[in-house]
Amino acid sequence: MTSNFWIKIECLQAVRVWKFVLTGRRNDSSEQIRNWWLEGSNDDSEWTLLRSGNPFTIDSATHQFIVENNTNSYEFYRIFVVEGHGTNPGLSQVQLFVYSD
Repeated sequence: MTSNFWIKIECLQAVRVWKFVLTGRRNDSSEQIRNWWLEGSNDDSEWTLLRSGNPFTIDSATHQFIVENNTNSYEFYRIFVVEGHGTNPGLSQVQLFVYSD
């Protein structure tokens, strides 16, 4: 599948993200995520857009992104991929940076 799929992270408790890091598939640089966004949820059903990645392509390099103006904590986060390139686009790394209470 190369479009309309997601990669979801469930945290042990709700956390507020201020930055995140994504690395695409390292074994094949042609398998890229091209149109995506980061969303948060507390019920795994209703999702809030936190950061749009369009038109930034996630390739085999490591990329950092700031989540601006996020005042809410979420238990679930997902990278929703609208469009990928290649036959099996994906991520090799997702890292969330959270505010400490």
